[in-house]
Amino acid sequence: MQAVQAKREFNERAKENDYEQKHDNAYQYWYNRLRQLKRAKTPDVDKIKTVSEAFKVFKKEAVKYKSMVKLDKTKEKEFTTWLLKQQIVVDKLMDE
Repeated sequence: MQAVQAKREFNERAKENDYEQKHDNAYQYWYNRLRQLKRAKTPDVDKIKTVSEAFKVFKKEAVKYKSMVKLDKTKEKEFTTWLLKQQIVVDKLMDE
């Protein structure tokens, strides 16, 4: 219960930060693409594994990048550009 409340409070604070919303949107994009693969009538196990591994890398890098924006070590625009490029990455993986 306490974790749920903490998450709600974080989400309220995050709404104020454009980069938090963009990160969340990109994360959901990746998550939904992977879920789409897993729910296919004939799941491609190799593709699921490839996209899952790439998603893990994306999550780690996105958190690092977002922290850099938060600490003013990089610009929000650079982070946004990187997030958009990552969507292209997952789209290409899905098409392979």
